[in-house]
Amino acid sequence: LSIWDNFPNASLRFHNVTAYDAYLNRSSNDTLFHAQTLYLEFDVFDLIDGDYNLKEISAESGKVAIRIDETGDGNYHLTKPSEEEGEEVTVDLRSIELSEFKIMYENKVVDEQYAIWVDETDASGTLSGDEFDASISANGVVNFIRSGKVKWMQSVPLELNSVLSVNAPAGIYKWDQTNIQLGNLGISVTGTMLEDSIGMNYDLAFNTTHAAVSDLFTVLPPSASTTMKSYASSGNFQLSGSVVGVGSDTTFPAIAADFSLNDASIRNPGSGVELQQARFEGSFESKGENGAEELMVRSFYAEVGDGKVEGQMTVRDFSDPYLNGALTADIGLQFLAGFAPQSGLRNASSRIRSSVELDCKTSEWETNPQKAIEKTRLSMELRDIALSLEDGPEVKNMRADVNLQGANALLRNAQFQANEGTFTVNGALQNLVPFLFGKKNLNVVADVESDKVLLDKWLAMGGEGSGEQSASVNINLDVNTDLITYDKLKGEGFTGNITMIEDRISLQNIRCRTMGGSVWANAKFVMRDQGDFEVSGKVKAVDVPTVFASFRNFDQNVVMSDQIEGTLTSDFRLRGKLNNKLEPKASSLAGRSSIQIANGRLHNLAVFDELIDYIRENKMADLFFKKHLEDLRSRLADIRFDDLKNELVISNNMVSIPSMEIRS
Repeated sequence: LSIWDNFPNASLRFHNVTAYDAYLNRSSNDTLFHAQTLYLEFDVFDLIDGDYNLKEISAESGKVAIRIDETGDGNYHLTKPSEEEGEEVTVDLRSIELSEFKIMYENKVVDEQYAIWVDETDASGTLSGDEFDASISANGVVNFIRSGKVKWMQSVPLELNSVLSVNAPAGIYKWDQTNIQLGNLGISVTGTMLEDSIGMNYDLAFNTTHAAVSDLFTVLPPSASTTMKSYASSGNFQLSGSVVGVGSDTTFPAIAADFSLNDASIRNPGSGVELQQARFEGSFESKGENGAEELMVRSFYAEVGDGKVEGQMTVRDFSDPYLNGALTADIGLQFLAGFAPQSGLRNASSRIRSSVELDCKTSEWETNPQKAIEKTRLSMELRDIALSLEDGPEVKNMRADVNLQGANALLRNAQFQANEGTFTVNGALQNLVPFLFGKKNLNVVADVESDKVLLDKWLAMGGEGSGEQSASVNINLDVNTDLITYDKLKGEGFTGNITMIEDRISLQNIRCRTMGGSVWANAKFVMRDQGDFEVSGKVKAVDVPTVFASFRNFDQNVVMSDQIEGTLTSDFRLRGKLNNKLEPKASSLAGRSSIQIANGRLHNLAVFDELIDYIRENKMADLFFKKHLEDLRSRLADIRFDDLKNELVISNNMVSIPSMEIRS
């Protein structure tokens, strides 16, 4: 007890004051209130007269922890009527002060939790009687506010200044000139609260007094706030709303707000991506009856690079947010290439127009992003695209419509130019989404039409000699091309099916016009060094000199393409191995071919000259045939023969020709 420190007021000083939980229906040893020091101040002359009239309360270094359990029972029911008669303490409060206090509130019924660290707070005025006004000021830090699973405003500086008018008999509390500062975000609050037997009836209005885009980042959940604080931003944000309805231990009043953003810019310092001229407007609603929350962005627009993004979005239930919305974008491909250099895009130009529809929980993007993407509807419109890939061809004049449906992407009327050919593709990328997450192989199933396919160039993109193909991409293409070339081989009217599974390529029912005739074939290749291959089929009425020229005279020099004539019809089967350039190894070839040659002709073969020279060198043979050798040489220089039929055998680097009759 101190009488002279603040005479004519006397002070009672208490140390380590603690009040424990006071639930109505259960016991608890947790702390409701604690203060290292508590001051109660009275008027000395009132004490002399026997009036215990409390004028001021102050407390230092403590905490208040208000808790409401799952049943709605609160821990703050401390008072009860006295059963003894005696002198009562009256209250003529003029000031309440708290310093270095932790104020905590948890309501398990509605799953809310607040924690505010107060440096200084003061309520002054005539704080007793039936009606009075109080000036309230406070400063401190909002440690966090949690709603459901989401934490907001972690470690945000807080300032509050307000005038509160109280009509105690009527239970009316009127807030005038209330200003709240959260970091740099200023909010003004006005309105009334009416207390009755049910709870507190709220009728409050609030609006931002000044708010920059960067100020909003401070009230976001910690993970988002930390990220967004590194962004450079500008622009102004406006917010206005109301709190209306009954608030009690088990219910919250309804909160409704409208917000807008104008002429803002936000720049990611890492990627350099910048949203410019950003603007949006929307609303927020929290219904007090069931706590349902909904954030609606009615319109959104921003310029990105040389393009734009716009749309609308709705977020429901902040404890496990559910997204529903649609966005459209018109983005320059050059911007995307710069934004994602790891994609391999080079020299990209023109634009991509796309639209996205979202309908999923945000938690799915963390726990099961594959499922979230499969529930997302995406469509893209590509027009006049030009690009080059790091290990691929230069692509020009690309046009396509792409739609993501579930796990698959559909490709419609895709047209482009690459490797000197013009292509049209219709098909699907099956299992695209699980493929992106490394869970399934990607299956490319499509119809491909082209005017020209230079097979040498397409195969070269796989990496010369590497033989390394993607083990997770399978291809199944029905191909129709006017012209296909490989080395010196050319085919027209090429049709057939091409399948690639890992490093295995299969050609089925391949048909084309080539070398003056036609070819039908099936083939299988293992595309690696020492990989096996097998080819079978039929050729009909092909030009023999063209065959020899196209296959580089089969790596022999006995009969060259300019020394043979005729048309060839054949059934063939050939197998062997590939070298490190993915070309057939001559020494590995093995097979059989039944051949029929019409209008055959051999001329100027060196082997026949060598035969005549050999005979001349043999004295016995020269003695008998001397007069006929030059005539024989001239006859062998140009041999024409009737239709020739035989079966050739290829093995051990040799072509074996069985005995046959040649009529000439």
